[in-house]
Amino acid sequence: VNLASSMAVGLSVEGLDEIMKPLGLYIASSNTWSAYERLPKAIKKDIIIDEAQNMMEYDEEADWLENRYRIARRRNIGMHAITQGFEVFLRKPQGLGILKNASTKYLFRQDPLDIESVETKFNLPEGAKLRLLNFDPGECIFIAGNEMALMRTKPLAHEYPLFSTDPTETEGEVL
Repeated sequence: VNLASSMAVGLSVEGLDEIMKPLGLYIASSNTWSAYERLPKAIKKDIIIDEAQNMMEYDEEADWLENRYRIARRRNIGMHAITQGFEVFLRKPQGLGILKNASTKYLFRQDPLDIESVETKFNLPEGAKLRLLNFDPGECIFIAGNEMALMRTKPLAHEYPLFSTDPTETEGEVL
């Protein structure tokens, strides 16, 4: 990925309270979608929705997200819903629609409370449950179609400060 020749837009709802956060996320996502829809189809576009569980809380937002997943490929828009808990997509029927229309899935370390539903929903092979409970940061199961593979990601030195969430680190340096 060459970010120097790409356009990147980041919208944050971090400062919003718990009542306004889902609304802000919906407005940001739907406005981004509207702008992307007007761009030529030949241009590859991506929408990344972090903390996607916020959009699954209310039916209207969950409906919007599921519908966008259903039509994204026709418009050359990549949809990427990110959440720390898989179970958020099992609470509502729209979540299953999102999972079915997501061409790839990454399963990182799972909480013991969620592991049974993850194991069942993805029909994971023997031993995958134990692996998912004990993955190191960056390790995951990558699923594309009916194929699965173990994968380890590692950020490059210049990427690390952008993605680290460790509060003991600053500017990529360990304190």
